[in-house]
Amino acid sequence: MNKYSKTHRPVNLLPLMDVIFLVLAVFFYLMLFMVRHEGIKVDLPSAATAQQNNQLFKSVSIDKNNKLYLDKKAINWEHLQAKITELKSEHGEDLIVYIAADNKAEYKYFIRVLDALKSNGINNVNIETIGSK
Repeated sequence: MNKYSKTHRPVNLLPLMDVIFLVLAVFFYLMLFMVRHEGIKVDLPSAATAQQNNQLFKSVSIDKNNKLYLDKKAINWEHLQAKITELKSEHGEDLIVYIAADNKAEYKYFIRVLDALKSNGINNVNIETIGSK
Protein backbone atom coordinates (compact mmCIF):
# COMPACT_ATOMS: atom_id res chain seq x y z
CA MET A 1 0.00 0.00 0.00
CA ASN A 2 1.11 3.48 -0.78
CA LYS A 3 1.80 5.85 2.12
CA TYR A 4 -0.34 8.55 0.46
CA SER A 5 -3.39 6.40 -0.19
CA LYS A 6 -5.13 7.26 3.08
CA THR A 7 -4.29 10.99 3.16
CA HIS A 8 -4.23 11.93 -0.53
CA ARG A 9 -7.60 12.13 -2.19
CA PRO A 10 -8.04 12.79 -5.91
CA VAL A 11 -9.41 16.20 -6.87
CA ASN A 12 -12.99 15.98 -8.06
CA LEU A 13 -13.47 18.39 -10.99
CA LEU A 14 -17.15 17.63 -11.55
CA PRO A 15 -18.49 20.44 -9.28
CA LEU A 16 -16.12 22.91 -10.94
CA MET A 17 -17.34 21.87 -14.38
CA ASP A 18 -20.95 22.30 -13.23
CA VAL A 19 -20.25 25.85 -12.10
CA ILE A 20 -18.46 26.70 -15.35
CA PHE A 21 -21.36 25.26 -17.38
CA LEU A 22 -23.85 27.27 -15.33
CA VAL A 23 -21.90 30.52 -15.87
CA LEU A 24 -21.69 29.77 -19.60
CA ALA A 25 -25.43 29.06 -19.82
CA VAL A 26 -26.27 32.30 -17.98
CA PHE A 27 -23.95 34.23 -20.30
CA PHE A 28 -25.67 32.84 -23.42
CA TYR A 29 -29.10 33.49 -21.94
CA LEU A 30 -28.23 37.12 -21.18
CA MET A 31 -26.75 37.65 -24.64
CA LEU A 32 -30.11 36.77 -26.18
CA PHE A 33 -31.71 39.76 -24.47
CA MET A 34 -29.08 42.34 -25.37
CA VAL A 35 -30.59 44.73 -27.88
CA ARG A 36 -28.62 47.40 -29.62
CA HIS A 37 -31.03 50.25 -30.19
CA GLU A 38 -29.95 53.80 -29.60
CA GLY A 39 -33.09 55.63 -30.65
CA ILE A 40 -36.25 56.39 -28.74
CA LYS A 41 -39.12 53.91 -28.44
CA VAL A 42 -41.40 54.30 -31.46
CA ASP A 43 -44.12 52.14 -32.99
CA LEU A 44 -42.32 50.93 -36.13
CA PRO A 45 -44.09 49.86 -39.31
CA SER A 46 -43.59 46.25 -40.39
CA ALA A 47 -41.79 44.97 -43.49
CA ALA A 48 -41.42 41.43 -44.81
CA THR A 49 -37.76 42.06 -45.74
CA ALA A 50 -36.65 43.59 -42.41
CA GLN A 51 -33.12 42.64 -41.34
CA GLN A 52 -31.00 43.40 -38.30
CA ASN A 53 -27.65 45.16 -38.64
CA ASN A 54 -25.23 44.99 -35.69
CA GLN A 55 -22.74 47.66 -36.81
CA LEU A 56 -22.25 50.90 -34.94
CA PHE A 57 -24.64 53.57 -36.13
CA LYS A 58 -26.42 56.82 -35.37
CA SER A 59 -30.16 56.85 -34.94
CA VAL A 60 -32.52 59.64 -35.98
CA SER A 61 -36.00 59.12 -34.55
CA ILE A 62 -39.32 60.86 -35.04
CA ASP A 63 -41.97 60.17 -32.41
CA LYS A 64 -45.74 60.20 -32.85
CA ASN A 65 -45.84 63.94 -31.98
CA ASN A 66 -43.28 64.69 -34.74
CA LYS A 67 -40.51 65.46 -32.24
CA LEU A 68 -36.99 64.81 -33.48
CA TYR A 69 -34.33 62.81 -31.60
CA LEU A 70 -30.71 62.07 -32.38
CA ASP A 71 -29.51 59.04 -30.38
CA LYS A 72 -32.25 59.56 -27.76
CA LYS A 73 -31.44 63.27 -27.35
CA ALA A 74 -34.19 65.65 -28.39
CA ILE A 75 -33.11 68.25 -30.95
CA ASN A 76 -34.98 71.06 -32.66
CA TRP A 77 -35.89 70.77 -36.30
CA GLU A 78 -33.98 74.01 -36.88
CA HIS A 79 -30.74 72.37 -35.66
CA LEU A 80 -31.13 69.23 -37.78
CA GLN A 81 -28.92 70.36 -40.65
CA ALA A 82 -26.13 71.54 -38.30
CA LYS A 83 -26.19 68.29 -36.30
CA ILE A 84 -26.00 66.19 -39.45
CA THR A 85 -23.10 68.28 -40.77
CA GLU A 86 -21.36 67.75 -37.42
CA LEU A 87 -21.94 63.97 -37.61
CA LYS A 88 -20.57 63.87 -41.14
CA SER A 89 -17.40 65.72 -40.11
CA GLU A 90 -16.89 63.40 -37.11
CA HIS A 91 -17.48 60.07 -38.85
CA GLY A 92 -16.84 60.76 -42.53
CA GLU A 93 -17.93 58.28 -45.18
CA ASP A 94 -18.31 55.41 -42.69
CA LEU A 95 -21.36 56.95 -41.03
CA ILE A 96 -24.42 54.69 -40.92
CA VAL A 97 -27.70 56.39 -40.04
CA TYR A 98 -30.94 54.66 -39.12
CA ILE A 99 -34.19 56.57 -39.38
CA ALA A 100 -36.99 55.38 -37.09
CA ALA A 101 -40.30 57.14 -37.58
CA ASP A 102 -43.40 56.29 -35.59
CA ASN A 103 -46.40 55.00 -37.56
CA LYS A 104 -48.31 58.13 -36.51
CA ALA A 105 -45.54 60.59 -37.47
CA GLU A 106 -46.23 62.81 -40.45
CA TYR A 107 -44.52 61.69 -43.63
CA LYS A 108 -43.16 65.17 -44.42
CA TYR A 109 -40.90 65.02 -41.34
CA PHE A 110 -39.42 61.71 -42.45
CA ILE A 111 -38.69 63.23 -45.86
CA ARG A 112 -37.15 66.28 -44.17
CA VAL A 113 -34.69 64.06 -42.27
CA LEU A 114 -33.90 62.00 -45.35
CA ASP A 115 -33.32 65.16 -47.41
CA ALA A 116 -30.99 66.62 -44.76
CA LEU A 117 -28.95 63.41 -44.71
CA LYS A 118 -28.69 63.16 -48.49
CA SER A 119 -27.82 66.84 -48.91
CA ASN A 120 -24.83 66.29 -46.58
CA GLY A 121 -23.62 63.36 -48.65
CA ILE A 122 -24.67 60.68 -46.18
CA ASN A 123 -25.68 57.82 -48.44
CA ASN A 124 -25.67 54.92 -45.99
CA VAL A 125 -29.18 55.52 -44.69
CA ASN A 126 -31.40 52.73 -43.40
CA ILE A 127 -35.07 52.85 -42.53
CA GLU A 128 -35.89 51.03 -39.29
CA THR A 129 -38.84 48.64 -39.43
CA ILE A 130 -39.95 45.50 -37.65
CA GLY A 131 -40.64 42.13 -39.24
CA SER A 132 -44.16 41.47 -40.46
CA LYS A 133 -46.44 39.86 -37.92
